[in-house]
Amino acid sequence: GHPPLRFEPGQFNMLYLFGVGEIPVSICGDPTDPEHVVHTIRSAGRISAALGGVTTGATVGVRGPYGTGWPIEEATGKDVVIVAGGPGAVKEVARHRRVGPGQASIDPAHYPERKEPADRRPKATNAAEAAFLSLGEGAKLWLLEAASVGTRGIEARMHEAVALARLVGA
Repeated sequence: GHPPLRFEPGQFNMLYLFGVGEIPVSICGDPTDPEHVVHTIRSAGRISAALGGVTTGATVGVRGPYGTGWPIEEATGKDVVIVAGGPGAVKEVARHRRVGPGQASIDPAHYPERKEPADRRPKATNAAEAAFLSLGEGAKLWLLEAASVGTRGIEARMHEAVALARLVGA
């Protein structure tokens, strides 16, 4: 076996396939688990496409790690800024407060504003649904709630409710 690959967040390896070529690829695995080194490769060219087609047991060359790691501990409690750029342009994509391991931080600004429809009324798409909805406001409310929480067997339950309503003369 090979010795564990010790790396820091922000570093990269040079990955190569014999006879194909070599490319730099960021390490995206857990630095506390040096036995497992993880890379995410987007097939964008000849070498990355070849690496994407590698199967279990194939030999892939690894040199590294290279680059300066990010001071993760120093960043706790500070903003992490993600930027994207190209020739002549750099743009801030996201900014988020860094929290410690095991902590969660949700920024409402990262989610689009949710707009509730003014009139949430179910509309029948067949005769069975029309019969159920004709039972009244309670049936409409039940259907909205059942659909919103993913209730299974809605059609069978609507059929049973219509049959019961007929039995009691409603």
